[in-house]
Amino acid sequence: GLEKRFFVAGAQSAGIAGDAHWGSLKWLKEYLEVHRVDADRISEICDPLFTLQHLRTKLNAHAGGNEAATIRRDLLKKFGSPRQHIHELTLQVAESLDAIEAIVTSAVKPA
Repeated sequence: GLEKRFFVAGAQSAGIAGDAHWGSLKWLKEYLEVHRVDADRISEICDPLFTLQHLRTKLNAHAGGNEAATIRRDLLKKFGSPRQHIHELTLQVAESLDAIEAIVTSAVKPA
């Protein structure tokens, strides 16, 4: 997972109070906003991570029922195969992580 403490500290140093119940992805979003990343770019970066988190929660090894079946069916319809979906999502997550690294690196660069 992402290092939540880093994003908490970065957002709080800019005056964001946040919430004790926020997870690392919400803190990441706040961190990006504090560093004046464009809202569309924040969505591009965070959406794949939120999707991955959602699917991990809804489609874990013990997931069943109508919701999980509906998600699986919709993903299969959209991507054609589980492998293709994993490939696409992996590319998106990798791009997100690269973008986060670039933003963090430029934000913590020594003066």
